[in-house]
Amino acid sequence: MMKTVTLRKEQIYQGDLLLVNARHPYRDNSRKFYVSLNSRYEETLLSREAANALQLIFQKISSGNAIVPVSGYRTLEEQVNIYNTSLKATPHRKRSEIVPNVI
Repeated sequence: MMKTVTLRKEQIYQGDLLLVNARHPYRDNSRKFYVSLNSRYEETLLSREAANALQLIFQKISSGNAIVPVSGYRTLEEQVNIYNTSLKATPHRKRSEIVPNVI
């Protein structure tokens, strides 16, 4: 059964679940909402909540250096660049094999 959720206008761009549709386009939250995972992985940006959760997981399983994060938050520009570079590197592959559902 579907449940209707009503949001006030000021709530639609808050939290982890955002309302995005024709009347409420996606807004880039920019990097100011993201933090480095830790000093070893300064380039790996995550939301503060995700970074804290991942650090806790690493501690609980005593992973040390065995688990290495390879990706985090990317701007649209960064993602498009990765996609285009992948296309150039493997022109014989279909686009859906490289990055599914690309805008």
